[in-house]
Amino acid sequence: MTAYTLLDKIGMRSASPLVYNWWVYASIAVGYAPFVWSRAPRARTAREFRLNWRYIVIASFATVGSYLAALVGLQMTAASYVGSVRASSVVMGALLGWWLLKERLGAVRVAAAAMMVMGLWLVAMA
Repeated sequence: MTAYTLLDKIGMRSASPLVYNWWVYASIAVGYAPFVWSRAPRARTAREFRLNWRYIVIASFATVGSYLAALVGLQMTAASYVGSVRASSVVMGALLGWWLLKERLGAVRVAAAAMMVMGLWLVAMA
């Protein structure tokens, strides 16, 4: 998390969040597509898209939008603040897993989530 947050912060010196976001996702698409198609034939990928295109489009917009928000944040403030907020996605994932997927949220996960929330609060107060 720290490494890519710092790389993104450096990238924000050279390009706007929108342009940087475009280049990152374009690079991922060009680099990742051959790997995916080597493991799953294009027909299978196309079938998956036909069956689940709504979810794929929604998830894509959410992913690109959240990354764009992080980039805008990096342009506006210190990387340590943005990195802390980005790390909170782990807590959100645990809560969504418990709520939507009915996963167990044991004492260790609750304690870890509470410590992360406390850390975010401390960073916000700094």
